[in-house]
Amino acid sequence: MPAVDYCYHRSRRSGYRLLAEEVRDCPMKIEHIAYIAEIARSGSINRAAGRLLVSQPYLSAVLHELEDELGVRLFERHARGVSLTPAGREFLAYGEQICQAAEHIQRLRYTHNGPAAERLTVANIYSFTLLDLFREFAERKSGPGRELAYVEMPNGEIADAVQHGQATLGFFICGSIYEAAVQSELATRGLLLCPLVREPFYAVLSSGHPLFARESLRAEELVPYSFVVDRAKADFHRKTFPAWFVGGAAPLTFDNNRSALYYLTKAPKCFSVGQRSLNLTNPFVVSGELRYIPLVDSPYPLLTGYVFRSSQPLTPLAQEFIASVQAYFAANT
Repeated sequence: MPAVDYCYHRSRRSGYRLLAEEVRDCPMKIEHIAYIAEIARSGSINRAAGRLLVSQPYLSAVLHELEDELGVRLFERHARGVSLTPAGREFLAYGEQICQAAEHIQRLRYTHNGPAAERLTVANIYSFTLLDLFREFAERKSGPGRELAYVEMPNGEIADAVQHGQATLGFFICGSIYEAAVQSELATRGLLLCPLVREPFYAVLSSGHPLFARESLRAEELVPYSFVVDRAKADFHRKTFPAWFVGGAAPLTFDNNRSALYYLTKAPKCFSVGQRSLNLTNPFVVSGELRYIPLVDSPYPLLTGYVFRSSQPLTPLAQEFIASVQAYFAANT
């Protein structure tokens, strides 16, 4: 069978349905590190439980028992959810090293039992285009001796995944005005960012929106409508387009871009914003239910690129995938 792994959440697990009492005196397990990482990303035990496919009482019990075992609090509880304590951040820093070591141990049977498999693990933001490009590439290139995997995660975690060897390469987005600073920061971590596409901010409207037929828009024209945004990008857009967060309907946040775009098809008086290139294959865009309209007063271009470790050249398989992505964007953007 082809070794292709489609992972839509970095810490996704099959899950357990255990009562809280059953985790009493249970020693820490490697999977518990993934649980803590997901709680930190989600900012909520309840949301993390849903993503991990475990019950909220079980996940809460694991967290409490782990904190008791370690003798430190890993999270601060507050009205909006939870956030890591300094001890929690240190726990995850060491925990990631443990998970990487465990992954290498699990691969011993491949590296010491015949030729090593050629691997390509792509870390990506929530993008229809890049997911579809990977799927098509995997269908063509998977086979004996090859392992291809696709992992989705927030933009802020992609550099970490590549730096720590959890991904061969990662797709990364940033504002062009921050490009030099981002390149400098990545260089200190042994990473290199290679640009793929530069484009303005686009407003995303559904076919029922009053402004759907416009060829271009100004940001101020969208103020009367409710802004729909990926939760991880809300603070970024609050700084970039503050008028969208003042007065009128409060912005609606979703856990990822796909959820936000799906909501737009059900709520014609809302809008979102993003990069057209990352959603060229979005079925709602293809069908005409959603449309990307450029903002003429876009504050600066947005950059999409890929990140890899500069000390470890890309494998021929990774180079071939990047070439296919470059060719697609050159023909369609």
